[in-house]
Amino acid sequence: MKKSVTDIVEKHNVLRNGDADQHIPSLRNADALTMLGQVQPHLDSLTQVARQVVDSFQNDLPDRVEFQSLADQTAKIEPAFLTSMDRVVFMIADQSAAEINRLI
Repeated sequence: MKKSVTDIVEKHNVLRNGDADQHIPSLRNADALTMLGQVQPHLDSLTQVARQVVDSFQNDLPDRVEFQSLADQTAKIEPAFLTSMDRVVFMIADQSAAEINRLI
C-alpha cells in the first residue's frame, strides 16, 4: 500500500507537470490545471489517511476503532476526489480528441 500511495502521488505530478523521460508533456489546458488544483486538497487528504493506515500496520495490527476511523475518513474523501479527477480526465481526453481531429 505504501508503494501505491507513492505511485498515485507521482502519477498526479506527471499528469500536471509532464515527464521528459517518459515523453509526457506538461498539461497546458488552463481549465484542467485549475481543476487539478481543486483536486489537490482531496488527494492530499487521501494520501495522509493512506499513510496513517500504512503506519498503523508498521508495528502491529491497528485496533478496530482506529482502523474504522481511517476507513470512514477515506469513505468521506474519496467520492469528491474521484468525481473531480473524472472531470479532469474527461476534459483532457476531449482536448486530445479535438487536437487529433484538427490534424485530420
